[in-house]
Amino acid sequence: MTGIKTDSDKAFPVSVRSEFIKAITILCLVVVVPLSAFRFITTGSILGPPNAARMERELIRYRESIDTIIEYLISSPFDHAVIWRVHTSNDGNVELSAGGHRFTVEDSEVEAAIRHLFRRGFRVIAINEQVVRFQRWSNRNAARGIAFSADGSTPNEAVLGFIIELTPLSEAGWYFFADDFREWRRRNRQGA
Repeated sequence: MTGIKTDSDKAFPVSVRSEFIKAITILCLVVVVPLSAFRFITTGSILGPPNAARMERELIRYRESIDTIIEYLISSPFDHAVIWRVHTSNDGNVELSAGGHRFTVEDSEVEAAIRHLFRRGFRVIAINEQVVRFQRWSNRNAARGIAFSADGSTPNEAVLGFIIELTPLSEAGWYFFADDFREWRRRNRQGA
């Protein structure tokens, strides 16, 4: 650039350097993009599964919708119910599954809160024995999210599943949970 030739200019002429840069760029695109896509497909996030700190931030960020849903589920007649991301009726209403049946969520405020959380990446909302669970991430064997215990007790495996981590959050009654069937099975085999 300054007109002074260096030893590297003699070893790698401009055309060779530009071809090298092109090759490295193509290699990165061929390797990095598919690996990122694979990670997103298998984990639901390029960043990977959420941790307790991230889920606590999401609790704060989406608190209004979360509280609306908790109030609805706690006051519902169901001890066990699940709202899956894909459960909508033919007319587009949100449905919950309980006792082998589907029921339409008829409260428009609750339906809007559920849709809001699903648009923000939550996958499952469920109630099981006064514990409301908001699953944010999952793959075939594992899940991560937050849970609220309405009665103040600490949730256990019977309520949340194959728990490998249960961390209290800063607010009473709230927990970060991580479940992983394979890890749970490995740990329980070792203990047996």
